Parts: sequence; structure tokens; C-alpha cells
Amino acid sequence: MACAAALGLGPVEPEVLKLAHHTSVRLAPCPIVARVDSSGDVERILPFMRRELDIAQHLARAKAPAVRPTIDPPPGPHVQGRCAITLWDYVEHRPAGEEADIVAAGAALRDLHAALADYPGELPTITQATDVCARLLADPDAMPALDAPSRRLLTEQLDKLSGSALDPARFIGLHGDAHAGNILVTPAGPIWADLEAARLGPLEWELTSLPRAGHVHFGPVDRALLERLSLLRSVTVAVWCWNDADRGPEVRDAAEYHLGRVRRARLVRGGETS
Repeated sequence: MACAAALGLGPVEPEVLKLAHHTSVRLAPCPIVARVDSSGDVERILPFMRRELDIAQHLARAKAPAVRPTIDPPPGPHVQGRCAITLWDYVEHRPAGEEADIVAAGAALRDLHAALADYPGELPTITQATDVCARLLADPDAMPALDAPSRRLLTEQLDKLSGSALDPARFIGLHGDAHAGNILVTPAGPIWADLEAARLGPLEWELTSLPRAGHVHFGPVDRALLERLSLLRSVTVAVWCWNDADRGPEVRDAAEYHLGRVRRARLVRGGETS
């Protein structure tokens, strides 16, 4: 509300749309969504938010099927206290609930990849993402809610699964977090939200989160690599969510789910009963 007042938007009635790593809030009656990050030091957060906006503006110029930052008022990042805020156009939408929605979203994701191919800025790689997880796991002050055996498990699996070299020649620009929760089905078709995880990596990394019905739009994939990266994604999501486990029940649930998936996979591979 303070950000809206500072920008001259007048009185607004905030409506929380999503509570995850970011809190997404519609500034009704304005057709604007504020994405709010208060998860850490603002100065540390701002470069990541600026990059997300830059990527989104590039995609908007390319008319790619993705959410768009506002033009008027400027999208930010804006700082209010310990919160960093970016502003986005609100579009009428519904969640992806049917297989046809996922199939259409897969086509939209393919178009988004094409638009990212000539993004002039620098995208991080999936290797950089796993490096961040390794640092968190090695920090005894991080993730205080995670018990010691689970920390050892995640460390062990991160080392094992990220140890095999990935071929950078196969890297392409990816959305980075292409699960169904980031699909907005609009009257004009599905678009993709939450661009903060955009990065370079193999197509198989993207397909680990995209529901299977959307895979039809993509060519042959390395199935062994897909399986390995699927488990690696669960390791990284578990680490990220345990590091922010007090953010809300959805984050804690995701932390528990992905840790459980990693634990079950280890038991099965070890020949034990899960």
C-alpha cells in the first residue's frame, strides 16, 4: 500500500494471489500485481529482481507468451522498508486444470525458449544454481529447521547427481521452473509467470518440471539425463524451500515433499524398501 501511494496509484485493496518465495499481491482495483520479496537483505535481492525484469521486458518485446512488467507506473524494483517490489500487468486467468491446458502451455513454453535464444543479457546456468545449494548445505546457520541426517542426505545426493558434467553446447535459455503452478490460462491462451529462475541448461532440466502432457512439443530427449535431473531438481527445491521454510505452509509442504522424494529414491536405489 505504501508503494502504491508513493507511485500515485491512489487507494488500493491488496489481494494476496500467491504466497511462495515471493508474495504476489493484486493491487485492486488497479490491473497490477506486485511481487514482493522480503526473504533476505534487500541489497542482495535487487540484482536478481532487476534481471527478472530485464528478461521479462525482452520477452514482451518479442511478444512471447509470458507475464509482462508494467510500463506506467515503472516496474521497479521499488523498495519499501525491508521489501523489494516489482510490478506486473494483471491479466484475467485461471489455473491450468485440464490436459489440454498443459498441452497448450507446452507450445507456449517452446515459443518462450525461442524468444530467449537471442536474449542479450547474461543468464545463469543450472550449475550456478546447484553451487548455491551446496553453499547453503555447508552453512551450519542456514536451514535451522532441517535435521542433521536430512542435511547429510541432501549433501550426498547433490554431490552425486551434479557430479557428472553437463555439455554446455546443449544449453538453451529455459524458463527454469516450468511447473503447472506457473501457467496462467488467459482468454488468449496460456502464458508463463515467475521468470526469476530463467537460466541456461539442457532441455531435460526444463522437462523435469513440465507436466508430461506438455512434452509433446519437444523433440527426443536423453531419458537417463531426464531421470537424473528430475531427482537433482528435487534436491535443489528441497534446499531452497528448507532455507525459507517459515515463509508459509506451501513452502514448508514443498520442502517436505521433495525431501521425501529424495529419501525414497535413495532407498530404492539402495535395494531397500521405501
